[in-house]
Amino acid sequence: MKQLFVLLLSFFCLTDVLGQPKTYSLKECVETGIRNNLALRNSRLSISKSKTAWTQSRARLIPVLSADFQMTDFLMKPANVTTGALLGNDFPDDPTWQKIQSMQYAVTAGIRFGVPLYSQTVLSATKVARTVLELSNLSYEKAVEDLTMQIGNVYYLAQASLERLKLLDENIRRMEQLCLITQELYKEGSGFGG
Repeated sequence: MKQLFVLLLSFFCLTDVLGQPKTYSLKECVETGIRNNLALRNSRLSISKSKTAWTQSRARLIPVLSADFQMTDFLMKPANVTTGALLGNDFPDDPTWQKIQSMQYAVTAGIRFGVPLYSQTVLSATKVARTVLELSNLSYEKAVEDLTMQIGNVYYLAQASLERLKLLDENIRRMEQLCLITQELYKEGSGFGG
């Protein structure tokens, strides 16, 4: 409140110092106050953060398509040593050991498509983020209204002070005129006990 009063007072004092009599309208003072108020800047940042959190929460509900690809190069061809059971001879009478060689390269690829059907955690996070966004918006609107009321009160207080200053200047001018008239009457000797 003090900062706002100093800001408005400096507006009025600057015009007197610079010699350019400009009186700001209430609308100009409110717009300047809203534009330059740090608390409102923080509220706008809070709204932006809330929007980002809400967007991130909703993004978890979007279907996800992912793909992967892998290629392996074995330096030497892999080989397995086995009995004939792998080659179709289940119980050989004479188990001979056989060597099976594989390919030197292996390639795998895959595509995965995920759709979240129901996740209470994600739905709750989305609702909470939406509520936080609404609260941030309401908080910002209330802060703007409060600041507007404070600026209006200070503005009209300043206007009343300026009007009192004008009345005081007029009263001083009238008193000076009365003093001049009284001095002239005194010089002429009329009207005072004479």
